[in-house]
Amino acid sequence: MKTARLYGHIDFDGDSFQIVAQQGTRLALKSQSTNRIRHVGLADLLGDDSYEPQDQERVPTLEDLALLDRLDPDTRRHTEWLASHVMEIIEGPWEADEDAMRTRSPGDTGASTLASRIDAKAQELAETERPITARTLRKYVTNYRQRGLAGLVDGRKLRVRPPERAQDIGLLTLIEGVLDEQTDKSTGTMSRVATIVSSRATHIGVHVPSRSTMYRLIGEATRDRHSFGAATTRRSNARRPKRTYGRRTPMRPGELVEIDSTKLDLMVVYPDGTTGRPELTTMIDLATRTLCAAVLFPEATTGIDVAALVLGRSLAPMPMQPGWSREFALSRSVLPAGMIEPDATLHDGLAARPLIYPETITIDRGKVFTGSVFQVACERLQISVIPAPPATPTAKPHIERQFGSVHDGFVQYLHGFVGRDTPRRGSDPSKEAI
Repeated sequence: MKTARLYGHIDFDGDSFQIVAQQGTRLALKSQSTNRIRHVGLADLLGDDSYEPQDQERVPTLEDLALLDRLDPDTRRHTEWLASHVMEIIEGPWEADEDAMRTRSPGDTGASTLASRIDAKAQELAETERPITARTLRKYVTNYRQRGLAGLVDGRKLRVRPPERAQDIGLLTLIEGVLDEQTDKSTGTMSRVATIVSSRATHIGVHVPSRSTMYRLIGEATRDRHSFGAATTRRSNARRPKRTYGRRTPMRPGELVEIDSTKLDLMVVYPDGTTGRPELTTMIDLATRTLCAAVLFPEATTGIDVAALVLGRSLAPMPMQPGWSREFALSRSVLPAGMIEPDATLHDGLAARPLIYPETITIDRGKVFTGSVFQVACERLQISVIPAPPATPTAKPHIERQFGSVHDGFVQYLHGFVGRDTPRRGSDPSKEAI
């Protein structure tokens, strides 16, 4: 079998050459008769009938040219850096020609001994951030002469899992299926998943590995699933699309609008003396990030509330909306004096609020939005409605993030704050409600 070795002498195309450099799959051949450099691809060289190697010296082979492509970027850069210094030790200083193929400097005769060049290189590297001892450099030179670039790469970076450790694809499929079933179930332990997988594997005749191997395979499969943590986080991760997130870029105000409702993490006192958590319904315009409308309801929002109040407020100036003066009266404000702007300033700011007519509204599949009242109102106003996919909050991320901002920037500072979930809840938030 014909091979090509760096610094080897060959017969090719009616002339004698020495392979003096290599870059990727291209070789630099130096003519022994004219001293001119000729560049040729390795595949073209080995496939030419006129090619014959002249010697079998112990010099690095060029067969494994894909080695660098299998390395991670950091390891590849380190290997190339190390190879450049090893080559200077073997052949002396280098300079680049017009094609960036490295060749030996004509003025260098290589008269110094290899040991002296190794010592000189060790002293040179001792002053850099990556010092290497003369003993280690001597080992690299030997490895490079015997194995080429592979001799300069950390063996751990080239380690491949032995074939006997490869698991049956049927077992891996069973593990994936059982983990998918855990998405909507209460959180259990890894032993439950291992027991179910082992039982099913035995039933269908799939080899069951040892307990430690089974746990390792389950751990690798659950790396991004959160299978043994909080159930809410697991379900949230499962709703994420199995692809790169898309992006919609509206070109004008009202082209894309999102609407949604959420229960505030807040206990308030209703006029009848009872306590409860109010519901906030908002609309946001994606082109301008303008809050088109926001309404706080004491109880669950209804279709009439959304159609009459939320849509109405988004289409009418503030001073013209029913109940505006009463809502903005400051006689019952519990905030310290001076924290709210005077009435005239409020009126000027509200009058300058932009009016955005929604053309398309993205909704979730809640009954308040899919009901006939809201749908008829949008049809009458010639507003298109886009239902989001079931259980996919990422279809309307802007308004979901807005709710998070309301929670973090406002609600958590109020009396009666109940927290996001039961573990974060105080002893009795209803007593703090006002």
